[in-house]
Amino acid sequence: MASSLQGIADPIVQPKFPMFFDLGCDPGERYNLFQFKLDMGWMFGVAFSSIAQFEKTVAE
Repeated sequence: MASSLQGIADPIVQPKFPMFFDLGCDPGERYNLFQFKLDMGWMFGVAFSSIAQFEKTVAE
């Protein structure tokens, strides 16, 4: 099934990566910047460091 229809077939969707939105231009959070703009690569480092810290605290 197409990923755009994933929420219709399965109402609870587990995101594989945090979603980022430009709330100034897209207050409705309709367009995930990772899918629509390719200049968001720098956010991978920020997100992965936060994810690693979270996983470390959960493991403790």
